[in-house]
Order: sequence, then C-alpha cells, then structure tokens
Amino acid sequence: MQKNQEILPDRLQKILPKIISENWLSSYKNLSGINLSFVRLSKRLKRENNLATAGNELIKNYTEIESDFLNFFPEVINYVKNLSNIKSG
Repeated sequence: MQKNQEILPDRLQKILPKIISENWLSSYKNLSGINLSFVRLSKRLKRENNLATAGNELIKNYTEIESDFLNFFPEVINYVKNLSNIKSG
C-alpha cells in the first residue's frame, strides 16, 4: 500500500501510517482482531446497528462460513487465471 499510496483515496492516505504502525491487517488473522474491528466500526456508524455483535455470529457460524469460503475461493482463482489468459492471449 505504501508503494502506491498516491492512488489511494485521501482519507486512506491520511490513516495509512496508523494502519501500518498499529499493524491493523495482521490483527484480522484471528477472531478477536476481527471482532474488535466490528466493535470499532459499529461505533463509527451514525445509525443504530448490530455490528458490534457480528463477531459472535461469525464464531457461531464459523464452520459453515469456512466451508463456503473453501468452495468459493478456488472459483475466484480460476476466474482470475482465465481473465489473465484472455488479456494475454
């Protein structure tokens, strides 16, 4: 992101140093980090929302979500490969 910072939206450019220094992306590798991001996002939204409890739903439905992801992601990879072949061919 730093290498291409100039093409990022202004707001993201301003917060990028904090994202890097606090290692936000790494925090998403575990459920507690994801849950914390849901809680923080829920506080930033002006409308009433249930986002703060989304982590509980994620944990409750983790097996099903993981299964869906494992079925879906290979399709994404194949799509990108085919798209690359079309563009290069």
